[in-house]
Amino acid sequence: MKVFHFSGGHSSAYMTLLYYQDGDIVIFCDTGREDPDTYRFVRDFERVNSIPVVWLSGDWRNDVIRKEKCIPNRFKRKCTINMKIKRARRYLRSIGLFSYTQLVGFRFDEPTRVKSYREYWKKVKTEFPLYNDRIIEAEINLYWIGQFYCLKIAAILKNCDLCFQKGEAAVMVIIQNAPEKADKWIEDEESKELNPKGYTYFKGVTMRELKNRALSLSKVYNLEEMTSKFSCTCHA
Repeated sequence: MKVFHFSGGHSSAYMTLLYYQDGDIVIFCDTGREDPDTYRFVRDFERVNSIPVVWLSGDWRNDVIRKEKCIPNRFKRKCTINMKIKRARRYLRSIGLFSYTQLVGFRFDEPTRVKSYREYWKKVKTEFPLYNDRIIEAEINLYWIGQFYCLKIAAILKNCDLCFQKGEAAVMVIIQNAPEKADKWIEDEESKELNPKGYTYFKGVTMRELKNRALSLSKVYNLEEMTSKFSCTCHA
């Protein structure tokens, strides 16, 4: 039995289609901060391919901010640890699965993500089949072009919509295109109950300041041209 970590993106979906066998487990860990089209894509993936996906939903503010008494950032990525890695592990233990092989959808053109991956559990073996089989983004994109239910959003919108790993510039462009996406992140930072010490997602700048900057930009930027500043190791 294998455990597939399905992030809700094209790479992990393609991995699942290639290597899934009956009896394997596919897990999607929902942080509650994904783009709505990601949720639509996961539902369509299940329906079209008849592959069951275990949805593990959490509460960003309870599971991360209140529990850790901080706002996550690039150096304290408690969101990934609490809402993806530990949540998936708890679920698997709850169904009696303690030792297994987990598959992560890092590609051959993402060697840094593979090499920097950290093992958390002694009885869990991690494999990167896309990397091992030398599968790159271009091959995956070519496949999804022909699928009617593919993701309809720009690549920068995958994973949590205003994730700090995307960098300030990308986040501002996302806000410029959809200002309402900033509101929940602003509320996180400005809530005295949630964040009494005034932590921020980005060092030296608040989400409200980023929103103000984004809305004052004279040029309208194309989301399709944006890329994340930092590599993300989120996988579940």
